[in-house]
Amino acid sequence: MKMNSMKNRSSAGFTLIEVLLALVVAVVGILGMIQLSSVFLQTASESDRRAVATTVAEQTLENLRGFDNLSGSTAGQSYFSDISSSSTAVSVNSGLSTYDFNVAWNVTDYTVSAGTPSAGVSGPLYNVYKDVTVTVSWTEPTNGNVQLSSIIAGIDPNASALALNDTSLGGSTPEVEYNPGVAPDVIAIDVADGKLKETTKPLPEVANKSQSTQVRFETITYTDTNTEVQLIQEDFVTVNCRCILDTDLGVGISPAYQKFIDADTPLIEVLGGVVSAARGTEASIGGGKSQSDFCGRCCAYHHDSASSNVKYSPYAGTASTGGESDGIDHPHYKIADASSDPILLEEAGDGDEYLEACRFKRIDGIYRLVQDWNLRAVNVFPSTYLASVAGSGLSDYKEYVKDYVKAQIFNVDLAASASSVSVPTLTTSPSLTLTLSDDDESISRSLYLDNIQSVDGLADYLLTLSAASIAEDTWLEFVPFNEVNTTQLSYWSEADPATATVTNQTIDSTYNRGLIEAVATGTTSVTASMAQGNTGILGNTYNAENDYPGWQNHITDISGGRDWIGGAYNPLPVVVSGASGSGTTYTAIISGNVTFYGQDNLATPTCGSSTGHGANLTMTYVSGTDPYYYTYSCVIGPVTTGDLYEAAISVSVNGQKAICPSGQFKTYTFGPTNVTSYSNNDFVVGKKVANCP
Repeated sequence: MKMNSMKNRSSAGFTLIEVLLALVVAVVGILGMIQLSSVFLQTASESDRRAVATTVAEQTLENLRGFDNLSGSTAGQSYFSDISSSSTAVSVNSGLSTYDFNVAWNVTDYTVSAGTPSAGVSGPLYNVYKDVTVTVSWTEPTNGNVQLSSIIAGIDPNASALALNDTSLGGSTPEVEYNPGVAPDVIAIDVADGKLKETTKPLPEVANKSQSTQVRFETITYTDTNTEVQLIQEDFVTVNCRCILDTDLGVGISPAYQKFIDADTPLIEVLGGVVSAARGTEASIGGGKSQSDFCGRCCAYHHDSASSNVKYSPYAGTASTGGESDGIDHPHYKIADASSDPILLEEAGDGDEYLEACRFKRIDGIYRLVQDWNLRAVNVFPSTYLASVAGSGLSDYKEYVKDYVKAQIFNVDLAASASSVSVPTLTTSPSLTLTLSDDDESISRSLYLDNIQSVDGLADYLLTLSAASIAEDTWLEFVPFNEVNTTQLSYWSEADPATATVTNQTIDSTYNRGLIEAVATGTTSVTASMAQGNTGILGNTYNAENDYPGWQNHITDISGGRDWIGGAYNPLPVVVSGASGSGTTYTAIISGNVTFYGQDNLATPTCGSSTGHGANLTMTYVSGTDPYYYTYSCVIGPVTTGDLYEAAISVSVNGQKAICPSGQFKTYTFGPTNVTSYSNNDFVVGKKVANCP
């Protein structure tokens, strides 16, 4: 009985207490695992949120760093000048989760001057940088944030060349040897302290299917040592374009300009800022793009604004229309007919097509719109006068340039210290002596001087100079002047074509201007003239008598003193010598007016010599209302003194013969003396004529 009792006890199961205890242990373990899994999930979610926030911060910095230009519109953050402190809300989907962030960036502007950074200075200066800190924060499930910081430099992403190095930060600028030009094409002007400044010879190029003209040249400042070292290179492009005017105010850009720091620092370039101004769009010619690549920006931004202290065209007057309520923009002249001289002296309105001319300067590797050229003087010399040989007027002319610039600044622009500045003269006045059947190349040289007030701080500095300091010329290196060979850009004319003629061919792939040819014994003069602003640099011919009507840069109203001659040595005296009497060759000039009534179309005169000598007829049509008229000039020759010649001029309009004078033609007999000018030989044509004058 005892043994059976023990066997039954050993085969019994867990007691209730044991089961309960085991269950408690299992539950505690499971709860721990669940709690640990929750911690694991929360940590993973937090890590994912932080990673996403870091990515958002990096992307924000990249967006700020990827600006398109240094200055421009206020749209988004696409311009360096627009990068400023701000914030925004961002939601990001990551897997099955959506994270809500607040993204804020704090921007501190810095400017480096003389190697020293200064905080709190903002603006589109080329040497500005910005210290940016981006904070991405969140509040759910708990507060948290990540921060990233970076420096964004004010270097245009489109720049193809490095900006100027600040010697305190980026090392010294590498030395570049320079090979100076040769007189008389290129003239080097001493700007003190062993520095010379010269401008390469500009030659126009008819760009893009002859629809616009570009003129490029460089002004180089270099040291005057055994090995010339280039210090400053200024690249310029001037271009004319056809545009369509939009008078509604839009986003514009003011001109880039220069800033004076001190007498030990070169002028720095300052980019234009965002302004509100009228705009233009590039016209499509011939169904496609046939203008210069610069025309898009020329049309769009060459408009002055009241909010800009620096104007593109400070000398051009103001427009009565064109988008600015105060009329601050310069006038734009309307195109009437592309088949003839297209410019009307009538301002363009909204939607009208007009011609524009712009000046660009390369700044930090990019051509920027700058203030228009400002012509002060045009002088004309024989080619030998400026040749770099003993006895020439080269050194005299160099001193003349410095004296002239000085007189313009202190006697005219600043109207200060005038008593200490003398009016410039040349020791020997240039003149040209030719013999019959001889020719010589004349040279026109022009002086351009930018508006001193547009160079920030320069006028204040110049006004502090004493008479002794002014006389030393050490300030000249800071003055934005250019001495330019404009022989192939000037509009040439002669006072008496019967004595000597000068070439003035239309700008094309091959052309010549300034060549003087002797015709007959006597004295005359040759004149070079240019428009004051950008149109002068482009080789304006002022009329429709050329191969490309409308594209010869007759862009601004040349009345009121804008057809610029200037200069003390323009026109150039020309003396032609040779044997007088029988055997001397000369040219006969017959000229006059033709007035015609009732029909607005050109009369068709003819001229010729019965002796078989060649004739060259030129006509200038003058538009107007009934009656209409044009001027003519008939050149016959060469002929020889001592012989008799007969020439005839005949005029008709659509077959209708001249009524006054009697008959349809005039005859002229000249010789044996060399009478070369027959003027006021007028014709009148038309049914309305009742009585002859």
